[in-house]
Amino acid sequence: DGTKVAFSSRRSGNRDIWVRDLATGKENIVSVPPGPSFNPEFSPDGNTLAYREAEKQTSVGYAVAFSAGGTERICEDCSDYDWSHDKKKLLLLGTSGPRISVLDLASRQRVALLDHRSYLLWNPRFSPDDHWVSFSATTVGRGRIFVAPFRDTGLVPEREWIAIAQGPRDDKPRWSPDGNILYFVSERDGFRCIWAQRLDVRKHPAGPAIPVFHAHEARRSLANVGFGDLSVSVARDKIVFNMSERTGNLWMANLDGRR
Repeated sequence: DGTKVAFSSRRSGNRDIWVRDLATGKENIVSVPPGPSFNPEFSPDGNTLAYREAEKQTSVGYAVAFSAGGTERICEDCSDYDWSHDKKKLLLLGTSGPRISVLDLASRQRVALLDHRSYLLWNPRFSPDDHWVSFSATTVGRGRIFVAPFRDTGLVPEREWIAIAQGPRDDKPRWSPDGNILYFVSERDGFRCIWAQRLDVRKHPAGPAIPVFHAHEARRSLANVGFGDLSVSVARDKIVFNMSERTGNLWMANLDGRR
């Protein structure tokens, strides 16, 4: 709902997951030490947070229930989570087997959803009605964004994928709250900026992509953030993303009158 932000930070000396209340400014660590923690993702109701920890050369998924005050281990070899809106399923990335799968949180059964022989698939996200999944497919220097119908009965064939965008580093697709727009990062104008693509009722592109936020400055740029660390989140009234800011100072030394 846009009232809190979760992020990964090394400010404590360890890479932890923090949650900041945007109204009060209060911040708390919610991850379990000692492993470095990444990729926080709120559930749609904001009451649970999934994240991953690096443990013994694999990624382990955890879920923090704020109301219950507990942390639960939910999966291994998994990252880049997204919740279904009934909180019964998680979309996952894996390194072994099919790239994108869906985890049933009650049974812990994991079912293959999306895979490709040539492209690496990333950033799976449920549509607000849970009927569709957006994702990015990348190869060297190129990025494509697709939408596919969601079903947890096996791999969705490529012929059912709907192409949404294709350009230099098109990535990080995120749904609008009403499911009618996909926001994404692109370098199509020579800079790394945030764009949006309107969708029709069948989730096909409706008109050209439109720029939402240009980052054409050398001082503040999305391009200076490693692409794997760059993240974009869309709430009903705001977009949250990380970017770097470069600053410099001029100093003057007193040489005691010498020239």
